[in-house]
Amino acid sequence: MHSPAYMTFPALPRAGTAGRQAGYVLFDVLVSLLLLATTLLGAGAALIQSLAASHAAALQTTAVDLAADLTESLQADNSNQELRFVQWREHVAQKLPSGIAAASPSDPAKAGSTASRLELSTRWRDRADARWFVLNLPYAPPPPVPAP
Repeated sequence: MHSPAYMTFPALPRAGTAGRQAGYVLFDVLVSLLLLATTLLGAGAALIQSLAASHAAALQTTAVDLAADLTESLQADNSNQELRFVQWREHVAQKLPSGIAAASPSDPAKAGSTASRLELSTRWRDRADARWFVLNLPYAPPPPVPAP
């Protein structure tokens, strides 16, 4: 068996001979590009939503940390509470966007006593046009240590 010196290939169809099927390939490519663009837009929207949720969670964590710092300082030394509340309000205003902090007695009848329970309230916005986020945490001071 001998091999031919050259190989023959089938002839390619000439332009215009495909008839009505000539535009279908272009249409398939356009539909594929439309699907790809839609998928990329959906992925971009999901990414933006996840970044916004991560930012909101980070701000909420900051608010909880600030409230925990206040309660730890009050439990360590219960004297000079008013100064500690003022400092806490300043920290909330500095670290949270549009941050507002308040501490109010949860039982108004015991408002003057040193052992009253407090409601620590923190409000902030993550953007200028966004809704307010509110965090309310109860605080009960430790019971007084009896003298020996």
